[in-house]
Amino acid sequence: MKKVYLHIGPHKTGSTYIQKALYENKIQLKEAGLNYPSDEYTQNFAHHRLAELYFTKKFVQAQALLNNLIGDNTDDIILSSENFDRLDSVSVNQLKQDLSCYNTKIIFFSRRISDLLVSNWQEDVKHGYTLSWGEYAYKHILKPFQSNVINKNKILDVYADSFGVESIIILDYSFYEYAKRDIFIELLSLIDVKIEFRKDKNVQINKSLAYARIELIRALNSMYSHSNKKVNHFVRTAFLDYVKNNPNCSDVAAVEDIIKEGYTEVNMGSAFTIKHLDNLFIGKYGNNIIETTSYEDVEKTYLLPDSDWIFNPIASSKTERLKGNIDNFYEKVLKI
Repeated sequence: MKKVYLHIGPHKTGSTYIQKALYENKIQLKEAGLNYPSDEYTQNFAHHRLAELYFTKKFVQAQALLNNLIGDNTDDIILSSENFDRLDSVSVNQLKQDLSCYNTKIIFFSRRISDLLVSNWQEDVKHGYTLSWGEYAYKHILKPFQSNVINKNKILDVYADSFGVESIIILDYSFYEYAKRDIFIELLSLIDVKIEFRKDKNVQINKSLAYARIELIRALNSMYSHSNKKVNHFVRTAFLDYVKNNPNCSDVAAVEDIIKEGYTEVNMGSAFTIKHLDNLFIGKYGNNIIETTSYEDVEKTYLLPDSDWIFNPIASSKTERLKGNIDNFYEKVLKI
């Protein structure tokens, strides 16, 4: 029976890097017996359109697209979108029915919970969110079992209920990061596919921004939202393009220095909620993890921004002036 490997992410576990590598090496993969299908609906090297159709419960369209992607070839298939982590039980049950003729394996990358929390906060800010680090962390820690970010079981349980626990394969992103091993190569090794792959060390996909810069973008998001202007990833784009075209802008450096002065040490490794969620994850899915190590026992301290910097009159005035400069710079381009 033909295998379908469904890579469901989750977010902030190297999915974009994996998808780009799969897409750019699809010819070699096809020759090795693994098909990474694409068509006009393939977005950013991945199958986000397929995930979106299941998420919005447009099941007829979803099944048609799925059949088109899989086709009638005899190769094993790999489909990938981190947005599959958003599907509820109804959508996953339908996906299971649509894949009933195939031996489906669910691929999930596990990452240290504290890293996921920080990284997802950064990513949300880049897309227009206005919550400070403290507010964001509190939101997820307060209701941990409702969080797709820190409660891995919330995602996995939905797939386990439909496809069976035995269908789930978990790769330890944090272990590979700790051991300096390439997650794409590890994925191919899991599937038992061998190709000549050379990683371009000069290319960084979805590179994280420094915490001070993220906090400044968050403040700009908030300012735009209060002025009833468009708030999404365009604010971040406008800011970064403005900085690129004005590399000597002293306001940016001055505000970021003030933000750094208010950095707070955060160590979440010993937090009861995080330890409890980790124990629940290992208790139910520990046998599904391909490889892991004791890196979780290593305490990790983060230097994260406090939002009180905005009360500094110098920082506040410079941020206001910076917003005005960005408005002028992008007025005709983005119309924000």
